[in-house]
Amino acid sequence: MATLDSGSPSDIIFSRDLIKRDHVSFTSLGSGYIYGIGGPEAVTCGKLKPVSLGPVRYEARWACATESFPRSDILLGLDFMRAFNFVFDYPDGTIVMIPRKHY
Repeated sequence: MATLDSGSPSDIIFSRDLIKRDHVSFTSLGSGYIYGIGGPEAVTCGKLKPVSLGPVRYEARWACATESFPRSDILLGLDFMRAFNFVFDYPDGTIVMIPRKHY
């Protein structure tokens, strides 16, 4: 499940289980800390491999892997969200993310 969090200054924070169990391509470039209700947590940070969804290609994004998220959880922070315009379709309960042309 992906959560959009405009209060998070990072690009992407995701469950380390996505690397271990689901084999998500992730290049570790170092470590860092994230902060939450439980205090600071050491995380591994680096780049995710580029992903193509149909005609849309998402280039390698900065991300941090955490042990504290359940298996399939992903948090998309403000830096990731800035690259898109959002359309909230309340009647159908969906969000459409449209890549910005000049981001």
